[in-house]
This record gives sequence, structure tokens and C-alpha cells, in this order.
Amino acid sequence: MKKAHLRFLKDLSYMRQESFAQICRQIKSSHYTRNRKMPLLTLLYSVLCRKGRSLYMELREFKDMFKMPSKITKSGYHQQRMKLNPLAFLELLRFHAKNIYTDKENVTDWKGYLLLAVDGSDINVPLTKENVQKYGNASHKGKEPKERPQAGVSSLYDVLNRIIIDMSINECKFDERKAAISHLKQSSSVIGNKKSILLADRGYPGANFLLDLMEMNQYFVVRLGPTHYKREIQSMTSEDEWIDIIFDKTRINPYKTKGDIATAERLEKKEKIRLRFVKVPLNTGEIEFILTNVPESIISQNEMKTIYHCRWGIETSYDELKNKLQLENFTGQKPIIIEQDIYATGYLYNLISDIINDVEDEIADSKKYKQRKYPMAVNRNLAIGILKEELIRLILEKDEKIQEALMARIMDEISENVEPVRDDRTYPRTKGQLASNYCNNRKRSF
Repeated sequence: MKKAHLRFLKDLSYMRQESFAQICRQIKSSHYTRNRKMPLLTLLYSVLCRKGRSLYMELREFKDMFKMPSKITKSGYHQQRMKLNPLAFLELLRFHAKNIYTDKENVTDWKGYLLLAVDGSDINVPLTKENVQKYGNASHKGKEPKERPQAGVSSLYDVLNRIIIDMSINECKFDERKAAISHLKQSSSVIGNKKSILLADRGYPGANFLLDLMEMNQYFVVRLGPTHYKREIQSMTSEDEWIDIIFDKTRINPYKTKGDIATAERLEKKEKIRLRFVKVPLNTGEIEFILTNVPESIISQNEMKTIYHCRWGIETSYDELKNKLQLENFTGQKPIIIEQDIYATGYLYNLISDIINDVEDEIADSKKYKQRKYPMAVNRNLAIGILKEELIRLILEKDEKIQEALMARIMDEISENVEPVRDDRTYPRTKGQLASNYCNNRKRSF
């Protein structure tokens, strides 16, 4: 039995435990205590197994698959969903991730460190007054006549193992740095005592954030924007050196002006910090600057570009969540249902990545692919479609041998759909150009 399958069985077992039911009932302790057409466990399965079709068609299939004696109405289904705590699916996401990291043989790292990327993304939610009030209006005043509610999702992502460690749902305009610190504090319950290096884009390197990371003894690699720490960059005499960042009045007064007295006093007390500035030349001829506290013995100057490039993994994870797993294809308009769908999709992402990682480990050891010019990787779009089609059968199958055979068949089918990995490929950006609604290279798998 594959390790990913074993972890999936642990998830199903956990969902049946009373402790997990208590998390589901946190809105009201009396919820899901009576026998209903769709009890709690069936309701949880229905959220995980949805395929983004109209709710009527989803419920029609659920009735057949779950062998319900009578059909459940859309109104009845939504009433049950309104009682369900969305954080139950976040707990399931963390639970599955934690079981991956307890298996030391299955974890890929960089010189003993996990590479964790943090970033946020905008999620379009249905236009209702409740959603505008809950998440805020992202439209540009004067340019867009209609309100446009958006939720802000932040996540901490293991780029080498392609696993979401933590996730949060916020208003459209939220403090990504505070969310990142919250993720890191939560991460120890998932990754245990494993060491990590945080990768972040140029929206993160504020003084307060850097101090938080250093006080947590957290290594970081952060890309600098064009206006960040100009004095220090101009003082560089080599491409890689440690420089003192001085917190003088020009850096403290803006916080006082904004009324953030706590941060101003914190910087005054600290006076300065010493960090490493690294100049990274790009293939285009441009120069990027990286700010880090990681010593040269762990990441050399030549390795810095490779390490920071790994951060792109969190960008592709959002692409898969939105476009392949259809994150924004919600089953309802209420914030509670939206948040259930988001966290449930995050859990499914981890489950699919876990299965793909098992398949790719086998491919790497296979003689069939070792002689190929390029390394081979699973077609993740097709893997998502295959698992989405078979997930409900996996969940409902009670015979362990039949379920194991079904999982083996799924993994075999996934392993048949592989493609070569060609590094350093570039394509011209098509931003602003018209594109077909049904591009041949962007077709959905479910």
C-alpha cells in the first residue's frame, strides 16, 4: 500500500472521530446530532467530491452515489452547509500535511531546510451585499461602476514537496506580513521541529516584518523592490556582502506619521540590524537584489538565484487551485459556504500532490524513464481530473482490498500521463491580448 494511500485512510478515519465532529460543530454544539438525510460525514464528502456543476446535478449524483432513500433539495442542502464550520477543512488540510512531515523519508529539503514560500492571492467571490461587507470592495473608485467583492487568501507553501502548510481567508485588503507571521507560528504544529527558509516576494521586506522573523530565529530570502534599502544597495562594494541597516529618523518618522507608534519605538530601540545583500543577475540582463540572513555556508551567491526561483512554486499552486481545481467555482453565495469551498480545495490540493509525489518517486526509479533526455513529471492537470472522478468511489469503498486496488489503478493511470521537464524555457507574455475561452493548452480536466 502506497504511503499517500495510507495517509488518505488516516484522513477518513480522522473525519469519523468525535473530536473532528466537535470542530465541525463549533458554530453550535447541537448541530449534526440528529439523524438527517445527509448526515455530517456524508455532507463532508459532498464538499470534497463536488465537480463545479450546477447544484441540482451535484445533488442528483450524490443521491445515487450515497444511496440516499430520497433526494435532498437545494434548500435542505444549503441549510446543512450553513451549520458547518469552515475551519474543519483547514484542520483536515493541516492534518494531512502533518502526516506527510512525520514520514522523514518522504520529505525533500535543501541541505536540511524546508523551502517555504509565502504569498497572497485575490479570490473573486459572488457579488452580494453580504460578501462586500465581509471581504470588502476591490473595484477602483471612479473606474469601475459596480462593486467587486474579493477575498484575500494567504498561504504558506512548501515549494519542494508542493504542500500547503497553512492557509487563511481575509478581506481583500489585508496585511500579508501579519498573515505570514501567523502562518509561521502555526507551521510548527505541522512540520514539527524541521528547520526552514522562508521565501518571499518584494511586497514583504518591511522593517517590522524582518524584525519579527529574526526574533523567531527564522531564516529568510526576500526579493527587494526598486525603492527598498537604496542606501545600503548603493554602498555595496561587492555582489554579496553583509551590511548594517540603520533605523534613523528617515525610517522611523513615517511610522510616527501613520500613527504606528509601537513600530517606531521598536525600531528606535533596535537601532540597526545586519543582513546580507546579494546581487543576482537575470538572463534578461537586469539585476535583482536579495535580502537574507542565511549564511554563505548554506546558500552561496551562485545558489541564491536558484533558491529564490523556487518561490515560483507558490504562484503555480495558486494557478492550479484557481484554474485546475476551480477554486472560485463556489457551491453557494454565503461567506460560510465560500470559505468551506476554499479550505476544502486546499485539502484536495495536498491530497493530489501527495499522490503525485508517490507516483513521481516511482518514475524517478524506473528504468523506463532513466534513459530519457529530460526528467519526466506527472501531468498535474490530468492527475487532478482522474482523482476528482474517482475520489467519491475511493471514499465510499469499505472493502480495504478493493479500495487499495482502486488506488493502485488510479496511480497507474496517473503515471501513464507524464511529460518531459525542460528547464529555462521562456515564452513571450500575452498580457492584454485577446485569448480564446477554450484554449487547447488550458482545457480543464473535470
